[in-house]
Amino acid sequence: DKARVMETVGNLLEEGFVTQEYRFRHKDGTYRWMRGDATLMRDASGKPLAGIVSWTDITERKLAEDQLRLSEQRFRLAFEHAPIGIDIFDHQYQFLKVNKAFCDMVGYDEKEIIGRSVLDLTHPDDRAQTTETTMMLKSSVETRHIFEKRFIGKDGRIIWAIVCIVVVRNGATGEP
Repeated sequence: DKARVMETVGNLLEEGFVTQEYRFRHKDGTYRWMRGDATLMRDASGKPLAGIVSWTDITERKLAEDQLRLSEQRFRLAFEHAPIGIDIFDHQYQFLKVNKAFCDMVGYDEKEIIGRSVLDLTHPDDRAQTTETTMMLKSSVETRHIFEKRFIGKDGRIIWAIVCIVVVRNGATGEP
């Protein structure tokens, strides 16, 4: 769009360098995403002489970003609308995310759970088992374990649950 190009030229004149992404129609009818890195050349007095633009085809990156966005959207919808309680916690047992079914199960709102320890909602007699299971999974090639445990609801009631802990490892380091 012409207005966007003019804005980019204005930014180039002001900043001396600009990066912008555009979608162009290829002669075969498909669209390609291109990143333009533009540098402004000036004479000794500072008067603009020319702009030098280097173009990089970023179509594959844009397609990968779209696929990642779609995958994240699908995961989020499945997580939020699952009929079973799901929670995500970090290596220090702090809740990072919980779904509505989990909140309904324990009687807390999401805001009351996030940042708390999993062990806070675990029955005292089951805390050691939860910790041992998680530690075992962290140091093992095994990535999941299923067991029964008790949660304590907001109203103090005991809630029996079948728990499946799955360790998600960092792809780069292999660390949980």
